Amino acid sequence: MIFRFVTFSLVGVVNTLVYYLVYYLLFEVMSLDYLVASALAFLVSVINSYWLNSTLTFRDDARHSSGEFARFSIVSMAALVVNLLGMYLAVELFGIPPLLAPLLVIPLAVGVNFAGNQFWAFRRAG
Repeated sequence: MIFRFVTFSLVGVVNTLVYYLVYYLLFEVMSLDYLVASALAFLVSVINSYWLNSTLTFRDDARHSSGEFARFSIVSMAALVVNLLGMYLAVELFGIPPLLAPLLVIPLAVGVNFAGNQFWAFRRAG
């Protein structure tokens, strides 16, 4: 489980960079609302995260099912709710600038993501 957490964390670093780059482009360059930019960047990062985690972190079984992706998506949507709520509170309640808020909010979703993926999304029967 320690190896998985370390690998999951490294994938998370890469995925955080993907998320933040997409968020920056959507928010700063394309001038989208920070919550819309965050949601879209999160969705892009979900695809990247699934691919990296299914091939590196949770690769015990080479077969990946549509059910596995559905469970992964549900876990990711729970993390998205945490992300968007955190973004809203950080920006609107605490006055944190929208370009800084994701860096403070992302760690909140890590526990939800890891636990959900470890114990449910990528769990093997038997």
